[in-house]
Amino acid sequence: MPLSLSGLFRRRPPRQPAGVAADGVAATMPGAERAMAPAAKRFVDPAVLARIGNIDLVSRLLVDGFISGLHNAVFKGVSVDFAEHRPYTPGDDIRCVDWRLYARSDRLYVKTFEAETNADLMLALDVSASMAFVSDRGGDTGLSRAALSKFDYGRYALGCLAELSARQRDRIGFAALRDPDAPVTSDPAGDPVGELARVDFIAPSARRREFVMRALANARAAGGGDLPAALTRLARRLTRRGIVVVLSDFYAEPERIAAALAELRLRGQDVIALHILDPRERDLDFETPVLLRDMESDALTPLDPSVATQQYRTRLSAHLDTLRQALGAMDITYACFGTDQPLDHLLHRFLSERDGRPRRAGGGRAHGR
Repeated sequence: MPLSLSGLFRRRPPRQPAGVAADGVAATMPGAERAMAPAAKRFVDPAVLARIGNIDLVSRLLVDGFISGLHNAVFKGVSVDFAEHRPYTPGDDIRCVDWRLYARSDRLYVKTFEAETNADLMLALDVSASMAFVSDRGGDTGLSRAALSKFDYGRYALGCLAELSARQRDRIGFAALRDPDAPVTSDPAGDPVGELARVDFIAPSARRREFVMRALANARAAGGGDLPAALTRLARRLTRRGIVVVLSDFYAEPERIAAALAELRLRGQDVIALHILDPRERDLDFETPVLLRDMESDALTPLDPSVATQQYRTRLSAHLDTLRQALGAMDITYACFGTDQPLDHLLHRFLSERDGRPRRAGGGRAHGR
């Protein structure tokens, strides 16, 4: 079936990968692009990606393999600001013809509006320490033979969406969803988390692709997290209606998450919630007793899988069902993925579900312009 994502996929002339890394250094692997070319269906050779190792170039290559076959989006955006004239072609809505211009030029032109040429896409990434979790069951993600953390998997996913959006000249922004009161001194690997890594907000702009890619590359998952509070702050900061993609492990009470996302909807945002889980935290398939450490509080919890596994799976299932129902009632696209899934499968499933879902108008008007 034709695939589309509101405001992201509209037919544009194809652009070849520039082969430039996020830090502006030219990539030294021209063979990587050639190796990726025949891999559209499988998406990527893990060995190739292991040699590339940067989000910017990887996103370009992944999108090159995925973007072919996508059709025009059915959603053109929400803005009514005039953008430009273009020549009339058969099939254009006659109501958009500029008759005054016709009277002066004796030629038919139609008005196009900002919503028809670009849309706002805000990529919101959970950067709390729990996102850094990675088990030994990452599987063949199509990104690396080794397991990926939820955080790295999410950065690749958002990088792909940023690249897809940039190719359509959409405005791209970035938000790091963190608890501002939580002290952050280093990431789990011990590297300092400095100002370069703490790019918390980039306002959507048609010229911000490189900034967004750099922010994704420099981001670190560290410190505590209060996802609902971070989402509420983001909702109050956005002044234009658009699309907000929230990628998180959603470790918070479903009611608080729903309330925070509802504020985004009430301000006219089209919200997409991508729920990322590691296979081990999804299945809790330990075979022997273990001692679990909370990655945000350092609290230790002994676990006997023979006693706790089934109870854990039941509670997790209830958590996911509650989220799915609450967000669905607000017309929020929700999808849960494991880091053991290839990224092409993730994007294909997500876009298929979204393309087939009936759309309703936004929940309200965004504040300001």
